[in-house]
Amino acid sequence: MNEFRAVLFDADGTLLDVSDFNYQTYLHTLALHSHLPITYEQMAKVMGLPLDEIYRQFSGIKDVSSLIEEHRRF
Repeated sequence: MNEFRAVLFDADGTLLDVSDFNYQTYLHTLALHSHLPITYEQMAKVMGLPLDEIYRQFSGIKDVSSLIEEHRRF
């Protein structure tokens, strides 16, 4: 008999819908750094891209490290 050592679940989008939380995270981060808010539709179009690409697109700035740091902190 095979013995399982671990069981993995893909929670995001499978067991849980965290899209609203993701959206609130982008809104919070952009507002904190004085950038215009985005729509839910704008966020949905870029989901899956790396955070640096997303924040460059939304903020228009090159160095987005402080936005990514806040995003992860939130």
